[in-house]
Amino acid sequence: MPKGQARLLIIDDDEAVRASLAVWFEQSGFVVSQASGGAQALTCCAAQLPNLILCDLNMPGMTGLELLKQLATAHPKIPVIIVSGKGDMSDVIQALKLGAWDYVTKPITDLEVLEHSIELALERARLLAENQAHQRELEAANKNLSSALLRMRADETAEQELQFQLLPKQGQTYASFQFHYALFPSNTLSGDFIDYFAIDHNHIGFYLADVSGHGIPSALVTVMLKNTMCRFLQDCLQENDSTLLNPSATLEKLNTQFCNDGVNKHLTLFYGVIHTGQSQLRYASAGHYPYAIIGDKTSCRYEGYQSPPLGLFQNTNYPNVEIALSKNAHILLSSDGIFELGEDASLEQREAAFLDSWQHSNRNLSDFIGRQHLSEQRNKPDDITFLLVTR
Repeated sequence: MPKGQARLLIIDDDEAVRASLAVWFEQSGFVVSQASGGAQALTCCAAQLPNLILCDLNMPGMTGLELLKQLATAHPKIPVIIVSGKGDMSDVIQALKLGAWDYVTKPITDLEVLEHSIELALERARLLAENQAHQRELEAANKNLSSALLRMRADETAEQELQFQLLPKQGQTYASFQFHYALFPSNTLSGDFIDYFAIDHNHIGFYLADVSGHGIPSALVTVMLKNTMCRFLQDCLQENDSTLLNPSATLEKLNTQFCNDGVNKHLTLFYGVIHTGQSQLRYASAGHYPYAIIGDKTSCRYEGYQSPPLGLFQNTNYPNVEIALSKNAHILLSSDGIFELGEDASLEQREAAFLDSWQHSNRNLSDFIGRQHLSEQRNKPDDITFLLVTR
């Protein structure tokens, strides 16, 4: 959220402290309002909700802890950063238990550090709001898809459209990385699925999954996968759970779930996490094939390793691999349906032809798809899906 749109409520009974903080943050571009105590703060919130509250713990009348209790009930989504004296750590711990997002101690000697904490809290709140909105959209789309699947309508085109509602926005950009995808379902509901999302201000997650089989059972597994990954993201944002930042741990949790759920389906999956600040990719693969293509403007190569799909064997390890990404890096993921088209050829020949075709497409997904003549292919034996990450 731009600073000029962020509303900051400062609560402190010390007028001098309150005024100095207000001047600093107004000069930094925040829209600042002030309250001298808890009662006035609640009145301010009733008039217009702030995007973040900076609250002193030790105030006469309604204390900061008492105010936190009321805010947690009335406005639980508003980030609160508390200000305390150095000897008040027991109150700080209680405040954090009541829902405070962070704390600073008096005297505040470096306002830039405080401003950085506020910006991080606002960014986390924005990601939470986006994820909750996304979750609501997912639940609505999931409900529609489930209804369609239960009705078992003859018209599978409508069911495909409902399934496509679960896909992310095309051409999304995070930091300097842009995401594009293309899906070419077979004549039945797709068992391929892709997604990408911001985990926090430094990390982007993305994956491509290919469920065994086709039709309704495979489509239901893609819904289960989407729901589970959204839950992991919610846990990361709300509970600081680090699973989603670790591809190996993510795949191991997914594998346990699919082994125990009795869906009688397995799926291959490539899951990657990009650290935007360090320009680094960390990935893990569960039987994903063909391997990812990674490169830059001058060259590219296959990148991957052999491993079992998800849902086959308990206690499977999916190791992390870390790769530095160059300034013009690209990552291309594909499902194996692309190798089921065309004339008979050995697997090695198809891999070489696939890589050569990509090298001559100038990292352009539309050009690459045109070279494969996919739009002209009818009655495809398998779903074909591409996910491209460019920088």
